[in-house]
Amino acid sequence: MKIVCPHCNYSRKVDPTSIPQDARRVVCPRCNQKFEFHAADLSFDQPASTLKEKERFAPGSEGGGSAGTSGLAKTTTQTAQIEPAWDNIPWESHQGGYFTDFFATAKMVLFQPGKFFTRMPVIGGLMTPLIFAVLSGSIGFCFSIFWPLFWGIVRGKPWMGEAVFSFFRFFIDSFAPFSAFWIVGLALVYVLFLVLLTVTIFIFSVISHFLLFLVRGSKNGYEATFRVMSYSGAASLFYVIPFIGGVVAGLWNIVLFVLGLSRAHDIGVLRVVFAIIFLPIILLIIFTLVIIGSLGIIPALLLNY
Repeated sequence: MKIVCPHCNYSRKVDPTSIPQDARRVVCPRCNQKFEFHAADLSFDQPASTLKEKERFAPGSEGGGSAGTSGLAKTTTQTAQIEPAWDNIPWESHQGGYFTDFFATAKMVLFQPGKFFTRMPVIGGLMTPLIFAVLSGSIGFCFSIFWPLFWGIVRGKPWMGEAVFSFFRFFIDSFAPFSAFWIVGLALVYVLFLVLLTVTIFIFSVISHFLLFLVRGSKNGYEATFRVMSYSGAASLFYVIPFIGGVVAGLWNIVLFVLGLSRAHDIGVLRVVFAIIFLPIILLIIFTLVIIGSLGIIPALLLNY
């Protein structure tokens, strides 16, 4: 049997024999909303005997067990708390190898974004999605440097991509004046990239969540926005494509972010597009007009007419 959240359509298989009779409410792990629980609302999907042990409800305090057991949920006499379905996302279930889970999740994000962000729990911590974003960004970063250098060598102009490397060469030359320390210099560049990427994810998540708040679209908290931002970073993997990889990565990242926010906060795509793309432009125009007006430029221009 499975319980379906009426707010976000998140569903989870449960063992009907392990549900305490006094459980009357359920807390959805995806949208964190409470809804009334009735046996008639359950839909039959799979025999209880075939369910994995981790997919079961933990018995309530008056239902034959301890509320702190390690089952699917912790229940009380009134509310059933369903745990997130980590097995829906390989990167968070850790059922396979490290790289296997990473690429399986990246494939789902890139080519099945609707399915992924529908399954993605909006709670569960920041570290796991952040590591995913760092790995994706690192791969994209390496290929964004590799392709200009590669085509420069092929065409007989090793420093054809000097514009791309100007910053990195300056950084390396500053900290590693001797050729023997170039590896150390490259390592420092990579560490700097990781720091900037991490800070960027946090800052843009805050800004995006504030914009959603302005349009009343931040239903599930900052963590949901942060997780969408992090997993959308899988678009960086398109940098493996020569010539157009950067353009594809940038455009697809926007698509993933908009769709992810729509699914994570259970709001319309148009509202997300307005909040993330058009609202900043409107606010920038208003801010610019206020600054110009405060400096007396607009009144002076009007007087000239």
